Amino acid sequence: MSNYNFKKAHLLAGSAVVALGVVAAGQASADGHARVVKNSRDQVSLRISGQIHREIHVADDGSNTKVAHTDSNYSSSRFRFHLASKVNKDLRVGGLAEIAMDDNRNGFNIQAPSSGRSGNDLQTRIMEITFTHSQLGKLSMGAGSAAADAVNNINLHGVSAALPNGIGFLGGGGLQFTNSSNGDQSGTGIGNVHGDLDFNGREPRLRYDTPVLMGFKGAISHSSSQDIEYSIHYNGKMFDTNVRAAAGMAQNTSGRAIGEMYGAQLSLRHSSGLGTTFGCHYQNSKTNSGENAEQDPAGCVIQGHFQRKFNEMGNTTLVVEYDQKDDVQNRGDIAKAYGVTLKQDIDVAGLDVFAKYSNYELERDTVEAGFRDIDVFTVGSRVRF
Repeated sequence: MSNYNFKKAHLLAGSAVVALGVVAAGQASADGHARVVKNSRDQVSLRISGQIHREIHVADDGSNTKVAHTDSNYSSSRFRFHLASKVNKDLRVGGLAEIAMDDNRNGFNIQAPSSGRSGNDLQTRIMEITFTHSQLGKLSMGAGSAAADAVNNINLHGVSAALPNGIGFLGGGGLQFTNSSNGDQSGTGIGNVHGDLDFNGREPRLRYDTPVLMGFKGAISHSSSQDIEYSIHYNGKMFDTNVRAAAGMAQNTSGRAIGEMYGAQLSLRHSSGLGTTFGCHYQNSKTNSGENAEQDPAGCVIQGHFQRKFNEMGNTTLVVEYDQKDDVQNRGDIAKAYGVTLKQDIDVAGLDVFAKYSNYELERDTVEAGFRDIDVFTVGSRVRF
């Protein structure tokens, strides 16, 4: 048995044991509901959380139409193990292990349907230890979000699973633009020209977060890739309006095509439920010669949203968005995306369901005939535990 398969089998077996423990705890409780997962050390508490997320997409690239059944390519199905202990009244120790079911069939190709399991579905997202002091802030060691991760994804409407701010993830690189003259696939997928420009994401790193002061919090991290990231966040309320804002930068010093990254985003939500979100991001590349010299990817997103609890089920949220990315794959590329999302929370079941329409356009100077638009209609559901 390979080392990978051994680790995967060991992890699945351990997960099954934990699941059986939850069932047993539920059967032993007075009201028939599981409440406690018993672990081997009384000094450390263990909590399990996660989500199952499934989507159905009807995609039309202007030449063909395909229906795809996928996990989410943005908010994937996952489970987490949370550990917590205390050194004294001021210092707490925590740990988080997050494993995603990252099925590689999610990046579908309209002309080449995929089938069968990939065999590589389990992917480690986070594996870290944290030290949190009541006055000095938080130190995180291990694989997890670098300091500026998700700066360009903040919002106050709470619709993350349906891809606002990440609309380019919906089709990945497999959902390709077709040439207007003959309908042939271009080899350029949505994710290639409309990818996420939100810094370096999750990395093995050391990260420090300051305490919150008057709504502001700062963070800095250093990763094994020798990247340094910085960010500042604000969360507060002004004139009956909730405000969330963030700005960040990254200095990449080793082995990356991008030298520096910058980004900022602002989200507002009035007590009426109306809100707006706006953000921009820029990357300074290291390409100094050839046809793609000074190819510096950049983009902006703007959203309008409305959220209200119309019934007992939970919040209903509408998000309308426009997202543009320039120079992501080639210099001169202009990728535009439009989206409309309607999401309904069903609080009693820990469930949210959504429907989304997305339209994608690509302009490229070297393709005289241009590309046909891609249209995608998506319905999805996510249950969290």
